[in-house]
Amino acid sequence: MGFLRLLAAGRTAVLDGFFSGLTYFGSELAFMAAALLMFWCIDKRQGYYVFLVGAFGTICNQFLKLAFRIPRPWVLDPEFQIVEAARADATGYSFPSGHTQNIVGTTASLFACRKEKWVRIVCAVLMVLVPFSRMYLGVHTPLDVGVSFVLALALAAALYPAFRTEQTAKKATPWILLGAAALGDIGKLFPDSADEFAGISSLELLRRVKLHLAAAGYDVVNIDATILAQAPKLAPYREQMRANIARELQIDVSRVSVKATTEEHLGFTGSGEGMAAHAIALLERADN
Repeated sequence: MGFLRLLAAGRTAVLDGFFSGLTYFGSELAFMAAALLMFWCIDKRQGYYVFLVGAFGTICNQFLKLAFRIPRPWVLDPEFQIVEAARADATGYSFPSGHTQNIVGTTASLFACRKEKWVRIVCAVLMVLVPFSRMYLGVHTPLDVGVSFVLALALAAALYPAFRTEQTAKKATPWILLGAAALGDIGKLFPDSADEFAGISSLELLRRVKLHLAAAGYDVVNIDATILAQAPKLAPYREQMRANIARELQIDVSRVSVKATTEEHLGFTGSGEGMAAHAIALLERADN
C-alpha cells in the first residue's frame, strides 16, 4: 500500500484523465478487438495465437482470483482514495490484475509475431503503461500487477512455438531455389547487414527470388520441403503453407509438397532447441 499512496500523492487532473483512458486498452473488449482484427484482416495464424494467449490468460486469471479472494486496495484500507472514474470497472477480487493480464498477453503475442518496428514500440509502451495505470488509479497493488505481468509473458512464450512453423518452410525454399539456378544464396542477394532487409517477411524474400529466377530464364516446376521438428504438430498449418508458397511462386499448389518429421528426440531438433528444414526444387529453362 505504501507504493500506491506514493502514486496517489502525485496525482493531477491531467494524469487522472490520461491513465483513466489508457487503462481501457487492458479491457476484455480491447483484447477481443485485437484478436479479431489479426484473424480477419492480417493473418489467421497470428490471430489464433493472440486469441489463445488471451483466452488462457483469462482462465488462469479468474482461477487465481477465486483461489486467493484478495480484496481491492480500498477495501483493505478504507482511508485509501482511488481515482473515482476507475471504480465502476474495478469489480471482483483484486489479485491478480485482469487488465494487466489482457494487455501484456495481447502486446507480448503481437510483439512476438509482428516484425514491424512501430508495432513493437507501441506494444512495449502499452505493456508498461497500462499495468502502471492500474496502480496509479489505485485499483491494484504491485503484487496484483506483477503476478499478472509474469503470467501473461509466460503464456505468450509457451504458446509461441505452436505458431511459428510456417516460417521454417518458407525460409528454406528461397535458399534451395537460388542454389538450383546457381544464383548464389540469400546472404548474397539479401544481406542481413542491409537495413532494407531488417525484419523482412520470408514470403517477400520468396517473391523476390521468383523475380531473380525469371530474370535468369528459369521456371519453378515443383518444390518438396521437409521440416524437422519435435513440436509443434505441423498438420494444422500444412495446407496454408503450401498455398502461401505456391502463390508467391505463381505455380499450382499441387506442385508444392510440405512434410514434417521428428528425429525421435535426437539432436537439437529432437530436444526442442530448434527446428530445421530441407527442400528440393526442380527448375526448367523457360525457353525449353
